[in-house]
Amino acid sequence: MTHAGTGATNLHSLVYIAAVAPEEGESVMGIARQFPTPPITAHVVPSYRQGYNWVDPAFFPRDFVQDIEAAKARALAVVQKPITPECFTAKSGPPAWKTVPSWYLVSGHDRAINVDSERFMARRIGATTRQIASSHASPVSHPQAVFEIIVAAAQKERTS
Repeated sequence: MTHAGTGATNLHSLVYIAAVAPEEGESVMGIARQFPTPPITAHVVPSYRQGYNWVDPAFFPRDFVQDIEAAKARALAVVQKPITPECFTAKSGPPAWKTVPSWYLVSGHDRAINVDSERFMARRIGATTRQIASSHASPVSHPQAVFEIIVAAAQKERTS
């Protein structure tokens, strides 16, 4: 999202939900190394798909979605999508947040991205920021808060 929107003429705002907002030339790992390691990283393992990683399903409920009911958390652990290691090491292109107004919803109980790194990125990009007491999966555990920040970003655009 950060660089995918660069130069888009129909993009009016960005909303980051417990997400990484890198600078040009920066990787996810480059940001992560500046902060204490979040608990989930100890449980990222090779997946059933060669060349991909995922969170060990035994730890997914505790470290990714710890604020939802246990049965739903276990189901999400089973259906999680694996991720390539390159997602953590690839360098970002020019960020759209330099020219597009941004909002950032910090997940205050995030165990996948260090909460201080979320706050750092939100400040660095000059985002209108809100924080909620949520796991990394705030769209699942706090859909109303996610909806509200998206609506706020959309309404701000309409009044600008």
